[in-house]
Formats: sequence, structure tokens, C-alpha cells
Amino acid sequence: VGAAGLDLPQYVGSDERTRGVLPIPYFVYRGESLKISREALSGRLFKRADLVLDLSAEAALPVKSDDNEARTGMDDIDFVVEVGPALRYIFLRNTPQRRTLSVELPVRAVFQSNLRYIDHEGWRINPRLRWREHFGPYHLSVWLGAYWNDRRYNQLYYAVEEEDANPLRPVYETSDGYGGWAASTNLTYRHHDWWVGGFIRWNDVRHANFSDSPLSVQDTNLGFGLAFAWLFKTSETRVSRWE
Repeated sequence: VGAAGLDLPQYVGSDERTRGVLPIPYFVYRGESLKISREALSGRLFKRADLVLDLSAEAALPVKSDDNEARTGMDDIDFVVEVGPALRYIFLRNTPQRRTLSVELPVRAVFQSNLRYIDHEGWRINPRLRWREHFGPYHLSVWLGAYWNDRRYNQLYYAVEEEDANPLRPVYETSDGYGGWAASTNLTYRHHDWWVGGFIRWNDVRHANFSDSPLSVQDTNLGFGLAFAWLFKTSETRVSRWE
């Protein structure tokens, strides 16, 4: 169990921010062919150690339109979750230093929910290059990638329907296409039963196909967070880590 402090844009392209502390679970399982962690459910697709199929997820916090000037009077956006497979090819590996460089191709379905309903809100593709390195109790992960969003996802965040339009917020229809690029750095540290982690993430939507939406008011966003967890139970059976 643990907690995370977050300082994030309300959504990519927003000039309003969300700040707060959230409870987080911490669960890790490593088997011979299956790995479950905070980041992903992973399984080896082939016997080759350099090709892996991951099932991973990302999430976005709700957006309250009363707290966002650009969206005033519009419907709120509830909790958004992205889930889907990601094919990962490790083309550079340094085993003694536990360093890897890989190409990843996540394809995720997007869902919006407030626990009373769940709606499918489109798809996102996020091809990226990732560097991982372990040194002692530290684990560093850095990735750089781009996004492709389908029309339904862009409609959720950036479209303006006729009933929501006003002189400062004209009607705006979206389409599928390039959704900007991002870079993220994550660093974690574990000491006995304690785990600490932090991240910094940069998003740039200057040339995204929704960049002229009246709801996309900031070209770049920086988000960051810090989390800690206490591991109150650990299995006595261990297997070697695999990337």
C-alpha cells in the first residue's frame, strides 16, 4: 500500500492543473513466463528473450468543467482508462549492467467510467523508444514516443458541439490523426520493505491534428509525481528478473 502526490495538466493541451494525493496499491509478481507489476501485465510471446508481448494500462483523472475555464458549461470527463497490448522488441541488451534499449508499440482501447457506467471512447497508438537500466536498488526508465488518436478519443477532449459553442468557443469537429509527442523519465528505489518512485513527463501538441481546437489552449505540458509504498508481505519464492 502507498500514496502518490501528483501535479498534472487536467488533460494534454489544458492550461489548468490537477494537484493532489492519491492512495496507490503496490503488487508485483514475477514468474517464469508472466510478470505483473504496477506498470504492466507482461508475457513472453516467443521463446526469444528479445521479443515480448505486454498488456499494459494508463489512466487519466477526471476533468470537472467548472474547474476548467476553457470547458466551462460543458460535460465533465470522468475517469479515463487505456488498456491494450504492446509489442516490445529489445534490440540492445547489456546483461551485466541490466541495461536494455527497446522499441515498443502499444495499441490501447480507451474507456470512460464513473463506476456506474463504462463507455468505449476510441483507440490510441503510442510507438516509442525506451531505455531501461538497473543500478543497485535503483531502476531508471526513459521513453520518447508519438501518439496517434482516433476520432472518438479526440472528440472526448477537444470537440465543441453546437450546444456548447459561444463567441469564444466556436463549434469544433475533430478527426483521427497525429496526437503529439511525449517524453517521460521514471526513477524508482527500493530498500527492504519500502519503495519510492518519481516521474517527470513532457507533452508537446504543437502539430497535433487538434491543436487548433479552442479546448487545446497550451502547446506543451509538464507533469510530475512522487510516490511511496510499504511492502507488508513478500513471497519467499523468487525468480530471476526478466525485461
